[in-house]
Amino acid sequence: MTPAALRERDELHALLHAKDGEVRRLVAEVEQLREELADASRQLVAADAENGRLLGLHITLARLAEAPDRAAALDALSDVVINIVGSEDFALYERGIAVASMGDRAAAHPTLDGESPLVRDAIASGRVRLGSPGDVPLACAPLMIGRDVRVVLVVFGLLPHRGALGARDIEVLELLRVHGATALLATEPRTSATQAPADR
Repeated sequence: MTPAALRERDELHALLHAKDGEVRRLVAEVEQLREELADASRQLVAADAENGRLLGLHITLARLAEAPDRAAALDALSDVVINIVGSEDFALYERGIAVASMGDRAAAHPTLDGESPLVRDAIASGRVRLGSPGDVPLACAPLMIGRDVRVVLVVFGLLPHRGALGARDIEVLELLRVHGATALLATEPRTSATQAPADR
């Protein structure tokens, strides 16, 4: 092989090596873009889910505020637990008696279990309390009027697709703790002592 042919071969090898490096760089950039696109897609899905959750919560709070009667207020509270917390095994207790419930374990507890440490702690503190995954009950929220516990929400279990309860669930249960009993109280019929005197 002549010197000129050798030089041409070496130049061709160098060019191919450079092209190979450029192709590798482009492949790496495409892979990075693919990962960034997938991450952006996941964030968009999460944001959409969060917006849906917040919208559902807003609608439910509006339903609570506008509930025409006690049954409608209890339905609105139950909808939050079912659709936002993700439970179909819960009960709302008033004066220790279940006034709204769903699920087998809730049916097995028609009266409030005052022996549960989780329930006792929630009532004593007036705060939302969560158990560990697998605990029964799993969560308890005392619905307050001022410092008085008027209704107690006990969550016995979650839907199969739900993960463990977390900070967002505490936020929802805290909203129920603050606003739930007020909505129920607002739907109670007035007694003669609380009714405004008729105009004369």
